[in-house]
Amino acid sequence: MRVSLSKKIARMLLAIALSLSVVLILLSFFFYYSRTMKHYETQAKNIAAIAATRINPDKIQYYLSKALENPEYQPDAEYEAMREELSELQRASGVEYIYIVKPVPEIVYYVLDTDPDPDTRTKIGAYEEYYDGIFKKHEDDMVNGRELPGMISKETYGWLMSGFCPVSDSGGNFAGYTAADIAMREVQKDLLLFACSMLLLIVGMTTGLTHFFIRLTAKTISEPVKALSQAAEKVVEEEESGQELDSSIFSNLVIRSNDEIGDLYQSLKKMERDIQDYMTKLMRVTAEKERYSAELNVATQIQADMLPNIFPPYPERSEFDIFATMNPAKQVGGDFYDFFLVDDDHLAMVMADVSGKGVPAALFMVIAKTLIKNRAGKGESPAEIFANVNKQLCDGNKAGMFVTVWLGILELSTGLVKEANAGHEDPAIRRKDGVYELRKYRHSPPLGMIDGISFHEHEFQLNPGDSLYVYTDGVTEAANVKEELFGAQRLLNILNRDPSASPKALLFSVKSEIDDFAGEAEQCDDITMLGLQYFGPLMSGEILRLAKSWLNKRDGQAKSDKADT
Repeated sequence: MRVSLSKKIARMLLAIALSLSVVLILLSFFFYYSRTMKHYETQAKNIAAIAATRINPDKIQYYLSKALENPEYQPDAEYEAMREELSELQRASGVEYIYIVKPVPEIVYYVLDTDPDPDTRTKIGAYEEYYDGIFKKHEDDMVNGRELPGMISKETYGWLMSGFCPVSDSGGNFAGYTAADIAMREVQKDLLLFACSMLLLIVGMTTGLTHFFIRLTAKTISEPVKALSQAAEKVVEEEESGQELDSSIFSNLVIRSNDEIGDLYQSLKKMERDIQDYMTKLMRVTAEKERYSAELNVATQIQADMLPNIFPPYPERSEFDIFATMNPAKQVGGDFYDFFLVDDDHLAMVMADVSGKGVPAALFMVIAKTLIKNRAGKGESPAEIFANVNKQLCDGNKAGMFVTVWLGILELSTGLVKEANAGHEDPAIRRKDGVYELRKYRHSPPLGMIDGISFHEHEFQLNPGDSLYVYTDGVTEAANVKEELFGAQRLLNILNRDPSASPKALLFSVKSEIDDFAGEAEQCDDITMLGLQYFGPLMSGEILRLAKSWLNKRDGQAKSDKADT
């Protein structure tokens, strides 16, 4: 009868100890997690309730109506006093955000935001659709001013616990909600500490049982294991010396164990018989790997050829100067840039970063780049392009890949840029004789992540002499051997070292600084940049020359069509 020492001792003792420990850990963890979530929920709702006592509910609808009637509406002193009251509460309580909202069907209007920065503060009358998930689930309750539970979200603003307090005006009508958001960063630390403590408990319990197991089975296991170990060492020595492997090293051993040791012995003897076959297969695999490497080199070249790489790309156009580079972290990358003339008066610029690295990201990059260019060619606006491309990328995206994109369309005759940002880095703009500054605003989600959403569109003016710089996170997140990040401030410092430099010189200077900063650290992400300098619209003589060129091309095509007929 076959006897197994591991079944006799290990399964009886270790399994029981581990099972009880795991059950204890799970119960303790879930209890601790629920208590922690309840604590933060209560705290957020209490702060929202305190905020409700510091505002005038009768003015909520008044301010919202004024803002909707006039987008340029400037709030009065009472409104600013309410903002200061809530700002003091925010600072005193340590919450992430305090704000006032008025929910209506399908959207939520913002009435007041305590963000101290006017550039990032949500304006009166701004609105958002209900997020999918818990917020969408409670849409009816929010519209009707009912009590809401604490809501945990991981949307645009990070992992937050949101508490809401309904407020009514003097007539008893629902006026809106005061809300407080608490960042849940500390929860992760608490849960990790708790898990580590419980892990130490398991180690302590199992160490004693394991020690007993080793002492009990040492005589039964140690001798055959030692013999197998010595035989394995002999195999390794022969392999390292380049000798032909002896196929009888394990076969000459005498091991009669009728348990797992005996099974291992039989497996090693089979290994000796299979090792020669393995060497033959290894030669074939090596050849296959070399072929794969050659194909990957071709893929690298194909990817490079897909990006605009001839500079200057439009030598006949004097309205602008443009230059771009892409340095992948692997042989093929997920970043890409693109620029192209939509028509004679519009230049499209794209900067994107696909999630992941390597071949999958490169394939997704090809699809995204092609879709964006095709939609832009139809004359769509940046927001329309993103909406249509997002829908196509979400269809059948079982791998869950997504791409962050900045898209800007420059009207060459006026300098007006219409842009949209799908979760990408903030572009940097330099005014003539000025310095580069980041253009910050609220971004839309990346493409391919959430189906059926709309995207925000913005615009800004480029005047003659102004410059634009866009990039991927491989620039700011480049790290050195100390794991320090390159960072946005260091990037701005380099851009402003010689702000009047041409786009080509500027990009080379930034890349050189990144290389010096990283030193011997391995490049972990693709580094992609694009620079543009706007000189202004065409002069009348240039317009006439382009018109003549277009007429000549048209007449030539007409003659060709006639000849074919």
